[in-house]
This record gives sequence, C-alpha cells and structure tokens, in this order.
Amino acid sequence: MIGTPQYMPPEQAAGQLERVGPTSDVYAVGAMLYQLLAGRAPYVELTGTLPAVALLSRVIAAPPEPIRARAPPRARSIGPSNAERRRGAKTELRKAWERSAEEACVGHAH
Repeated sequence: MIGTPQYMPPEQAAGQLERVGPTSDVYAVGAMLYQLLAGRAPYVELTGTLPAVALLSRVIAAPPEPIRARAPPRARSIGPSNAERRRGAKTELRKAWERSAEEACVGHAH
C-alpha cells in the first residue's frame, strides 16, 4: 500500500485497490482542504499522530470529525451566516415575485 494514511480514502486504506480511482483523488483533495481549514489533517489527534495501523483503522471505520468541531474560530466564520442566507433567500424570493407580477401584468395588458 502506497500513500499517506491521513489523506487516504477508505477504499485504499482497506486495501481495495480495484475501487481506487478518480473519486479517491477527490477524497485526498478534500483531506488537504480539511487540513488547511482545521490546521491539522483528518484523523490526527490533538496530542500527536496515531500509529499507522490505528490510523488506517479509523479511516476505514468512519468519516473524520466534522470540520467545524476542529477548525479554529476564524476558519469557522468562513461562509455565509444563517442570517445572511435568510436575507439572500428573501431577496431571491422578492425578485421572483416581482418577475412573476410583471409577467402577469404584461400578459393582461393585451
């Protein structure tokens, strides 16, 4: 087996090499993004790294801890807040309502 366990997809960690393909690469990129946001690779304990066999077992058994639980406070603030999402949805709903009202008026003007 070749690869770095922290970035390895479960199918590769389990030795199911026939299942390794482009989606495995996407998983590895996601693991790198995880590290950029959380400040540490997936499956790495706060006190240090796990032995390779234990780390591979964790990769196979379950997904890593959610990024929000591990990310530093500054990284957690990336992305729109709930209030921002609601405002955006209200704006889009208002625009859609105005478009449909205009279309209805144009349709009745003939």
